[in-house]
Amino acid sequence: MEELADARAQVAERRGRVEHLERAIADTFIIAPFNGVVAECYVEPGGLAGPSRPIARLLSNDIPRLRFAMPEAQARRVVVGTHIQVRLTSSDEALGGVVESVVPEVDAAARMIFAVARVDVPAILKSLVSAGMLARVRIADQIAEGPGGP
Repeated sequence: MEELADARAQVAERRGRVEHLERAIADTFIIAPFNGVVAECYVEPGGLAGPSRPIARLLSNDIPRLRFAMPEAQARRVVVGTHIQVRLTSSDEALGGVVESVVPEVDAAARMIFAVARVDVPAILKSLVSAGMLARVRIADQIAEGPGGP
C-alpha cells in the first residue's frame, strides 16, 4: 500500500513538471495581434529577449502604411494628422494618406527624419500595392522620397 502511495505521488509530481514545461514552451511563442509580415528581425532564434528589447518589426496586411523620410529642416511642418499625397513609382495613381507618427530623432548620416503614414488605397488598386515599393510623398509644397510599406 505504501508503494502505491509513493507511485501516485511520483506520478502527480511528474504531471506537475510536464504542465510546467508545457507552459514554458507556450510562453516561447509570440503571436501578433494582427495579420501581417515580419519586416525585420532584431533577435535571432535562440537569442536572448527581454521586456524592453524589440524582437521584430511587423507590417500589417490590413492597413497600408508608408514609411518616408524628409529633410530635418522641413520636419517641423509634419505632425500627426498631416495629410499627404502618395504616388507609387510603378503607377500614375495618386493616393491620399495621413501621418500617424513622426520618429523623434534624426538619422545622423542623412540628416533626415522619418514618419509613418496610413495610405488610403482603393480596393481596385490593392493588388498593385505591396511592401517595399518606392513612392513619392507630397506634403503641402515639399516632396519626400522613401521606400513604401503600404
